[in-house]
Amino acid sequence: MGTAVKKFTKGDATTILDPRLERDAANNLALGKILELALQCLAPHRQNRSSMRRCAEILWGIRKDYRELFSSNFQSLSSHSQRSGSVKQEEEYQ
Repeated sequence: MGTAVKKFTKGDATTILDPRLERDAANNLALGKILELALQCLAPHRQNRSSMRRCAEILWGIRKDYRELFSSNFQSLSSHSQRSGSVKQEEEYQ
């Protein structure tokens, strides 16, 4: 865990991920928030740690944000590929 914490604090958190995982805004956002929560959970004093209920709320929020961002990225990629396909089709007809 020490290496992950060091990389997170240096802003290099994505390097701890599986290299096969796609690096995109949704994954980077989720990873950053999850690691931030993990650091809070590792606080040496109990009063500085979140309760399990609060951790669950935070994780549900991260999931919601991830799904929204992933969905918007997917939709923009999908519409881009549809536009690209339309351009290719128009070129074929000319």
